[in-house]
Amino acid sequence: DMALNPETYRAEVTFAIQESIKIPEDSTFAIESEGLLGGQYVEVVPGGSFDYLVDGDEALDTQGAVSLTSLLMKFVASGSSN
Repeated sequence: DMALNPETYRAEVTFAIQESIKIPEDSTFAIESEGLLGGQYVEVVPGGSFDYLVDGDEALDTQGAVSLTSLLMKFVASGSSN
């Protein structure tokens, strides 16, 4: 589930993880892309903590998506100015 927090204007994402998967509480969550034409997904980079996230916990160490289109446009623009 995804929603926009009206107070912070930040996206809030809620998702389910199988109970058998243990995610350290200091893990990082990032929105990644499968390529130029691929979809986006949430990547979990496990931390080193021996304490794990439990149902209802919030992850605060997050990273937004990088727009590949914007990166390509900057690359093309910098090449044409030389």
